[in-house]
Amino acid sequence: MNPSLEYSGKQSGWMMPICCWVCCSLLLVIGACAPLQTVPTESAQSLGIRSILIVPFKNVTIEQGMDKSIRCSLCGQVALTGPVLDDAPFSLTSRLMTLLQPLSYTLVPGDDVESILSGMDSDKKMSSELDRYVRLGKQKGVDAVLVGHIFRYTERLGNRYSIQSPASVAFDLHLIRIRDEQIVWLGHFDETQQALTDNLLKANSFFKRGGTWITADELAFSGLEDVIGGFPKP
Repeated sequence: MNPSLEYSGKQSGWMMPICCWVCCSLLLVIGACAPLQTVPTESAQSLGIRSILIVPFKNVTIEQGMDKSIRCSLCGQVALTGPVLDDAPFSLTSRLMTLLQPLSYTLVPGDDVESILSGMDSDKKMSSELDRYVRLGKQKGVDAVLVGHIFRYTERLGNRYSIQSPASVAFDLHLIRIRDEQIVWLGHFDETQQALTDNLLKANSFFKRGGTWITADELAFSGLEDVIGGFPKP
């Protein structure tokens, strides 16, 4: 039988107050379920960051393959890879730009980043990924570079009320300060949507997302909003 998010209409009246009390109580412990993220105590101003180059999200499964636990080459965080929709890097990068615009940074789109990095491929064995992004930032004349990887961006199979498999998304973000070549902030999101009955500790996210099985884009955008909520403010 397929999982379902539908509520039964046969619940007796005396059960409803109890269910409401349980859900409200669970909202008090939702903080433990937030996406993993590390945020500096300083503001971006104290970090000396005003301009940021936005590198388009990279689909790491192209090089690393699927269904593998891989370690991020920048921060060491481990994530399970899986299918990634073709337009996922573009969709997530566009959404990232939209979320950062109100923060009053000078945002530099990385439309030509891929061609610049490919020109550094000859030095790939002689430098780390961090080194290449630092070189990129210096070439672009920015204070920082924001780099993201997509490990999994799997669409649900089914509809909003009944599915065969849910949406599943995993990505990360790294803010690299150019002057000292340090990662000064990182965010990580990794979630496969679950029915409320399977994980009551996700009640807050469940209701925030409309109480239905959502698409991969909706799951990713919701996660990105949570992660960017901890981004350094100018």
